[in-house]
Amino acid sequence: MASIEIAPFKKSFLGQAVTLSAAESWPHAYSDWEMLADLSISNAAVRESRVVGTAFCTPFGTDVAMLNMIIVASSARGRGLGTRLMQTVLDQAGARETRLVATEIGLPLYRRFGFQNLGAIHQHQGVATPDCSISLICARKAVEADRDAISSIDEEHTHTDRKTLIDFLMRHGEVRVLEKAAKVTAYGVCRKFGRGRVVGPVIAASSTQAKELINGFIAAYPEEFLRVDTPQASNLSPWLISVGLNVAGKGWSMRRSPRTPVPNTHALASQALG
Repeated sequence: MASIEIAPFKKSFLGQAVTLSAAESWPHAYSDWEMLADLSISNAAVRESRVVGTAFCTPFGTDVAMLNMIIVASSARGRGLGTRLMQTVLDQAGARETRLVATEIGLPLYRRFGFQNLGAIHQHQGVATPDCSISLICARKAVEADRDAISSIDEEHTHTDRKTLIDFLMRHGEVRVLEKAAKVTAYGVCRKFGRGRVVGPVIAASSTQAKELINGFIAAYPEEFLRVDTPQASNLSPWLISVGLNVAGKGWSMRRSPRTPVPNTHALASQALG
């Protein structure tokens, strides 16, 4: 059997990558893969010009990196490829704290590499109905002048520098903010993803603020399929279910070689990006 080479991910691999994730029932579209490849140090496992595995390392500043899109095709399993891909992205992360969201199938591999479980991530999705008890005029659309405040709030809660991600979200997503005394106190994003749209990240000081931001996006897209990935610790799951976003899956937030406090967010940008 031909050997498998781990090489830099090329744009020409995007179509095969979509097929690879679809085989795992992941909803990532071509544009989702393209976004992650642009933000990351991206790797593909290639056998005879066919992509049989991927692993991305998304660095956020000098302290933290997210590991994501770690997939091994069923035809290439049982040969240590998952281990090779993990070692590749860990080497690329260097001395940074590494974070990821694990699926059930990936848990044994990540535990072997020393990742510790921080708690469950609940995947909510569906077509939602706004909560009529929550005002829809709390948030306003973000403008360029809000960028520094958004980055500062994000870093306060995630304990990492995600300016590159925020730059992308400001260009390609709908970003809304909450204010108090003319100061930005929370923000949320809605953008196209998978089957519809994902709401996240949502970074707020309280669940009340988080609900205000999410409810506004629900009202803006009443007929669209929405997804929200929320940490169990946020306690948003009961409310999300009440507005029609039922639990469709679960992952586990994990990290290795911690250098920062545990992140405190209400909704993830995606399971790939935290």
